[in-house]
Amino acid sequence: MLVKSKKGVTLLEVLVSIFILAIICTAVTSTELLAIKVKERNSKINEGLVVINSVNKIMCKNYSYDEIVLNFGNNDKYISSGNIKNGVFKDGYLNGDISISSNNCYPYLKIVVNKESADEVLKIRLIYAINEREEENLNYVFYKGKY
Repeated sequence: MLVKSKKGVTLLEVLVSIFILAIICTAVTSTELLAIKVKERNSKINEGLVVINSVNKIMCKNYSYDEIVLNFGNNDKYISSGNIKNGVFKDGYLNGDISISSNNCYPYLKIVVNKESADEVLKIRLIYAINEREEENLNYVFYKGKY
C-alpha cells in the first residue's frame, strides 16, 4: 500500500492567505487615513475657535461703539489666514490687513456688523470659513451697544 505524504502548501492556500492579508491592510490603512482627516479638521476648528474668541475679546474690550461703526460698519471685512497667523491681533487691536474681499483663500474670518433697529446696538457676526462648504463654517454672534 502506497501512502502519499502531503508536504508544503498549495498555490490556492497561498493566494487565499495573501487575499486575507490584503483585506486587513486595506481596512487598517483606510482607518488611519480617516483618523488623519478627522485630526486635521479638528485642528482647523480649534484654530477657528481661538481666532473667534480673540476677535470677540478685542472688539468687546478695546473698541468703542463708534470705533466699530467707523471701522467695520459699512462693508463686510475679512481677515485672511496669512494675516491671522502673522499676528493681526497684536497690541489688543485688529492691526494689519483687513480687507473687503476674501479672495477665496481659506481659512478666513469674516466680520459682519449690522445695526439693530433704532437702538444703538450692533449685531456683530464672526464667521470663520474653514473651506468652501458653508455647513462647516463656525458662526458666532455677539452684541455691542452704546451704553
